[in-house]
Amino acid sequence: MRGLSMTLARDIPLFAAYFPAWQFFVLYFSPTGKEADMPMHMTLVGGAFTGIVAWAVSYPFDVIKIRYQAARDHAYKNVWDCAVRSFRMEGWEVFTRGFLPCTLRAIPTNAFTYPVYSFFKTNV
Repeated sequence: MRGLSMTLARDIPLFAAYFPAWQFFVLYFSPTGKEADMPMHMTLVGGAFTGIVAWAVSYPFDVIKIRYQAARDHAYKNVWDCAVRSFRMEGWEVFTRGFLPCTLRAIPTNAFTYPVYSFFKTNV
């Protein structure tokens, strides 16, 4: 259960950004403003966009979660201690380290989320 609170702290803003980002994309990039009328290539781009937005919002929480969970011998008293000590030792950059690889991984993963969801929604 170590890090469960940080997993929630990461996932709540992640999904709070994910779905509105998708709705924003559909509203502005669908010919009719409806998800069903978006061409496949735009659905892929929209999924990638939502993944980038979601990780941009939640990535600092993920950094702390990973550091806290990976610490040996309970090096930190709690998550707050982990965040404060990480910031003091490495500066604000600690919260962005690794963001580019995470984003590059998120692009294909999220690009296919909505087309697959849409396929199952209409065919199953």
